[in-house]
Amino acid sequence: MGSSVSALELPRPNFVVNFFMVGPERVRWELTSDDKPGVCRLSIFHAGGVIVEYFTSTAAALQREEEIESLLTGRVLAGQGSSK
Repeated sequence: MGSSVSALELPRPNFVVNFFMVGPERVRWELTSDDKPGVCRLSIFHAGGVIVEYFTSTAAALQREEEIESLLTGRVLAGQGSSK
């Protein structure tokens, strides 16, 4: 029988960084996992300061990022437009 070979384990990044534009301003956001299991932090850096919120899932944090981005850019979220 052949010997087993273990796969190389690479460290998984515990953060995501992205940005969007509000006029000429670049707004950066970071989603990081905390040391505690099931806790992640959303930080949004804009000209007026920093917004920091904590969530129990990345899905909830990403949904909140989309809400804040739509507020800052004036973009209407899908499914939340006016019904005329």
